[in-house]
Amino acid sequence: ARQRLRTARALPWPPLMSEAVCLLGEDSEPLRGLMRDALVAGGYDVLQAESSAVLATQVHEPALVSAAAVLLVLGGKWACQCAVPISVAATLRQQLHLAPTCIVLLYESGTLGVEESPDLHHCRTVAMLEKPFEMEVLSEIARASLA
Repeated sequence: ARQRLRTARALPWPPLMSEAVCLLGEDSEPLRGLMRDALVAGGYDVLQAESSAVLATQVHEPALVSAAAVLLVLGGKWACQCAVPISVAATLRQQLHLAPTCIVLLYESGTLGVEESPDLHHCRTVAMLEKPFEMEVLSEIARASLA
């Protein structure tokens, strides 16, 4: 027990803040992998969610809440389904005086402007992309969101 106590005291407090964290929500594993690589090239550490249910819980991960920059890349439908947890996490970031949560919304071909828009509070939509899109475009958007 004494050794555990020493280890606990050795941990930094407050926890170290990551510079840039992205939560990527995409149900297609191959596409998620390509997008992850593009986001890493854009300067982000990437957490991945394979469903909207997973995304709804991951959005409260300490790494996301405390990061200097946060980017959520997810489908418009997922953003609508997870609007409340996303907004709660973004509000917490605002209360901590951190940069706003940036959002990139993804839409299936032909649905941009047709699907319902998510009602997200304390978030900044930086791009809306319609599939298919070039991964370099996503990298550029990620880099620009850090500027």
